[in-house]
Amino acid sequence: MRHLLAIAALAACAVAIGAVPAGAATDAQYRAKCKAAWTGSTTTAAYRKYRARCVNASKAAVSEAEDAGNPTSTAANKARARTACGAQYPAPRNTAAKRKAYNACVTAATGAQRSYAGRPLKATLLGANETPPTGSGSGTANIRLNQGKGRVCWTITLTGLSSAVTGAHIHTGAAGVDGGVVVALGPNIAEGCADNVDPQLIKDIRQSPAQYYVNVHTATFGNGEVRGQLRK
Repeated sequence: MRHLLAIAALAACAVAIGAVPAGAATDAQYRAKCKAAWTGSTTTAAYRKYRARCVNASKAAVSEAEDAGNPTSTAANKARARTACGAQYPAPRNTAAKRKAYNACVTAATGAQRSYAGRPLKATLLGANETPPTGSGSGTANIRLNQGKGRVCWTITLTGLSSAVTGAHIHTGAAGVDGGVVVALGPNIAEGCADNVDPQLIKDIRQSPAQYYVNVHTATFGNGEVRGQLRK
């Protein structure tokens, strides 16, 4: 009976670890990536020193991938991994041990980005989504969430609006429901980042994007001319 309970507890723990959302990896998950990339004994001081540096580099690379919004790009992931691991193992890496640790770090950090960096959220912006509906304007919003840094980045394209844009925001609210502003997307509406955003809010947006929408305001339509619900 004790063995069965122990097995059940281990299974529950495995499920919990596997259920961690992208962009919110645990230290244990980073360590596992670093261990898998290492060749040789994992009981030595050299490995423990490498593991600490590898975890730091992997976290840094994942954070940069979240800002960029392209964690599925192998080339970009490798470039970020080399930069992050280079900071942990600066040149010259003039010994076999240093080269081994650096190369293992690059492998781990590259894989960590693909596994743990959050993919961008998207919204299709239409006047028909406003309450009440407005004109024929349209657009798209690409939202990138960085929970670790408390940062939200965006790229917004717009066409056919009635007048000059006066603001853009992420609001809380399901489709057809007006809600309050939670993140201001500006002053550059087309592209930018907002810092010091509550990490818990970022987590909520990441986990329940359909409960949030992007709203673009214009001089003619002060309450919003085009909007769209966020989606993965």
